[in-house]
Amino acid sequence: MDKLYFAGNNQEVEGVDVLYVEGEDLREEEVKKFKIDFISPCYLRTPSIGYRFIPLPIPQLIFRSLARLWEAFMQPLPLEYRSWLDNWGIVVSGCDISTEKILLRKNTWSVGFKEEVMFSLPEDTYNEDFARITSLLLRFGEYSNVGGGRTSGLGVIKASNKRM
Repeated sequence: MDKLYFAGNNQEVEGVDVLYVEGEDLREEEVKKFKIDFISPCYLRTPSIGYRFIPLPIPQLIFRSLARLWEAFMQPLPLEYRSWLDNWGIVVSGCDISTEKILLRKNTWSVGFKEEVMFSLPEDTYNEDFARITSLLLRFGEYSNVGGGRTSGLGVIKASNKRM
């Protein structure tokens, strides 16, 4: 079979699986607490001069990234959702992460994080509609991956809701 240059080496391609998912297939249940397992390293970028690479699970960066992807392929989200994110509508409530060096391309490296991060939607900023959008984006992220290098297998996640 073919080879693919990945992680600094040519890798044999053993197969390709494609899964088609419709927007209606993604559950939109209200969340208040949830956990994301970052299965492969994830790094995020913040727009600035030349971009800054962020190896931390900052909720605004995670969900703005997912919202951009959702809107590019599915449908627009309310503009107020981004304002809610920027006002700490989602916060990190705990984490157990490790970091590792990631080869982006020849002689270009970044640092990514892995493992689990717990999030919550604080009561003082809680919005039921935005909680449903957050749930939708979490499910979407399980298919799209999160952060930089998604198409190279970085940012693979598994999300789980915590019941109140």
